[in-house]
Amino acid sequence: MNDAKPKDFSKHVAPNMATNIIRTVLTALVGLFLVPYFIDSLGGAVYALLPLATSVTSYVLVVSDEITNAFSRYLVIAIHGGDQKEAGKVYTTTVLGLAKTVVIVAPLVVIISLVSPYVFQIGPSSALSVQLMFLMILSSALMVSFSACFNSIYVAFNKMYVLYTIRIVYIVSQVAMIIGFFLISGPSLEMIGLAYFISGAVFFVLIWVSSKRLCPALCLDRSLYSRELLSEIGKIGMWTVLNRMGLLMFIQASLILINLFIGAEVEAGFAIVVALISMTSTACFTITVVVAPFLYLNYANGNKDNLIRISKMTIKFVGLLIAFPMAYLCVFSPQILTVWVGGDYTHLSGIITVMLSAQLAVCMVSVLETIPVLFLKIRSVALVTLSVGALNIVLAAAVLAFTDFDTMGVAVVWTAAMFVLNAMFYPMVVSRMTSSGRTTFLRPMVPGYAALAICAALGYAATRLFTLPYTWTAVLAVFFLTYVVYLVVVLAVGLNRNDKDTIRSVIPGPIAKFIPRWLL
Repeated sequence: MNDAKPKDFSKHVAPNMATNIIRTVLTALVGLFLVPYFIDSLGGAVYALLPLATSVTSYVLVVSDEITNAFSRYLVIAIHGGDQKEAGKVYTTTVLGLAKTVVIVAPLVVIISLVSPYVFQIGPSSALSVQLMFLMILSSALMVSFSACFNSIYVAFNKMYVLYTIRIVYIVSQVAMIIGFFLISGPSLEMIGLAYFISGAVFFVLIWVSSKRLCPALCLDRSLYSRELLSEIGKIGMWTVLNRMGLLMFIQASLILINLFIGAEVEAGFAIVVALISMTSTACFTITVVVAPFLYLNYANGNKDNLIRISKMTIKFVGLLIAFPMAYLCVFSPQILTVWVGGDYTHLSGIITVMLSAQLAVCMVSVLETIPVLFLKIRSVALVTLSVGALNIVLAAAVLAFTDFDTMGVAVVWTAAMFVLNAMFYPMVVSRMTSSGRTTFLRPMVPGYAALAICAALGYAATRLFTLPYTWTAVLAVFFLTYVVYLVVVLAVGLNRNDKDTIRSVIPGPIAKFIPRWLL
């Protein structure tokens, strides 16, 4: 059953990376064009309900999502170990256990949908429209979440490109249906919800069918269902759920607090910043998800030293890779906001600059999220995340209730909380659980912040000499030209020989031989 041998892993890196890059670019383009499209079609106050609904979705689905992650650890290790019976046991327990979770969560979806127009400020939208949108988006997310029980199969065989291809189909079909429904029946929240629901159903079917083809030996066998295993994994799942709940106390909670304290119009502006933050997270996810199967493989083989080495290299590489785009967003945010959503939103430039300073740390340490689950030591991470998340909510609410700082105050609180969590606590906690030095995962973060500071300083100096035109052509052309130069310099100088060798070790040979060794 186990054809996922170490020597075969590298050959899947290229298609994994290629499909994930396509998915990432597509997601970014959808975010870039759908946000202004929704604002123009629905109005700012109505559009604000959409990111609000997706934020609430995160809270509802946290249980099924994180229990799935806990299951994945056991299934991947069983597949790598070649134990077909154990893999079948974990698979059956995963699917049936998660199905029970979905049944428990489903009534909560209905309740939240019914009360949503009476809890949030909905502007000119009707209560029924808001209820239907919430119900269909939450139901869609529930289907997507349940399909995650099959994801570990793709991780085990390092064939993530199949999953990414299905996600591309999911994104394209969703956008196509939204535009089509708008053209046929006019813009409405109900049509957005319907597009989410149908695309979610299609996604589930494709994931299930493709997973069966990838690993036909895995099938449901009721006799293999184990209450003991479910209880064991459930204990881990409980802490992963609490950890995710802590993470949802940050930007999602900030978005909801702004809606409750200030209103939908202001929340719509903050949602634009949230969209940019999400795009940077998605870009980093492109790298970290390719690395995750190698972390699982090294853990299954008992090679902790290599697991730590790969994690350190990834932190450094992601920091250097993402520093320039973040600096560019900070420096030229007025032009980017103007060509993206209009000149009325240029006041968000300061908020973007503040929040991206912490987002760099979030992106860099994202690769470490797999390690606590692998080592079965998620409890300490969850407690730290919950504590800092609760502090973020309390301080953000206090800022909104007792000061005039509004969204900037919320942004500053979020930035401080995320920086403390990701640039201090999280790396040190993971260092302790891997029995490595305190600064093991802190030192690789330094080059990323150094690059961000240098790029931002050069960018702001450049603005004294010329003004970037307020057009998409200028914004994108300047970015791509300067980013190519930056990448050549940072890959050649910013990475040492050990880092480059680590990266080359996971690149397929036919591709690696075309890359000069001085570059990578």
